[in-house]
Amino acid sequence: MAIEFEDSKELRIRFYSIIINVSGINKVYGRVYDFCKKNDITGITNGELLIIYFMSYPGDDIISDISKPNGLEYSKDFIIVEEELVYGVGNRLSPGLCHPLSSLENISWIGSVLKKDGNWVWRI
Repeated sequence: MAIEFEDSKELRIRFYSIIINVSGINKVYGRVYDFCKKNDITGITNGELLIIYFMSYPGDDIISDISKPNGLEYSKDFIIVEEELVYGVGNRLSPGLCHPLSSLENISWIGSVLKKDGNWVWRI
């Protein structure tokens, strides 16, 4: 288990990411460190969001392990998001550039934007 703290409002997502609202963790555990230790989670946090990276879609067992025993609800306390491509066919810039990530548009507690240097999220 390793938790990296990044002193930044915005955090970058990569590949598939589970984004957890830290306030949901605090209600149950009080500290992100304790939550991560109990669940053997490696990720990055800024104190507002905790992001766990996966190279492929995380299995239902991982989602169940994180949510059910910890009292976290999908879309209210955590969400799974796939990184959106900056460059598409013919190395053209995505039409979504400088816009919110489409998969997070209806999530009220996360702000997001697709920039040339990647997918960025922050806690609203």
